[in-house]
Amino acid sequence: MHGADGALGLVVNRHKPQQWHVHHWQQSKADAMQAALVEAVEAALQFVVCDSRRRAEAIHDLLKHQHPGQRGLLITSTTTATEEGAAAIRLLTDEAALQGIGWVVASPSISSGLSIDHGHFRGVWGFFGAGTYADDEALQALARIRPSFPRHRSEEHTSELQSR
Repeated sequence: MHGADGALGLVVNRHKPQQWHVHHWQQSKADAMQAALVEAVEAALQFVVCDSRRRAEAIHDLLKHQHPGQRGLLITSTTTATEEGAAAIRLLTDEAALQGIGWVVASPSISSGLSIDHGHFRGVWGFFGAGTYADDEALQALARIRPSFPRHRSEEHTSELQSR
């Protein structure tokens, strides 16, 4: 950078970004990661992102079935079209409003513009593979929760080629 007097100056960025522990689940199906998520919900509030509405609904249904005494939030294009769904998104940034909720499952309907800075969530889970998220979008979804909690990531690979 050049100063007003024309002298060259050097700017040093000493910021050290937060380090996250990211567990990459290497599997063709997300069964083991789903089982770990079911267990984690017993201990603390978990935030789950999916790259499709259908997968978000399936994971939400799985958690409701496994934890019938707990309440969860499902955020998809279908649920956000209602006033109740829009209110659910506003809850995410209010730590006190999340008391009594065991999990939040979100589809790409909140793909940008939402930053959660409180420490109420204790884990972040990403189920990818439907092909609707680019890598940078998946990372952004996992980073939506700003505090440094463990991240879990699974990507199911599907082949578009079929044998003839």
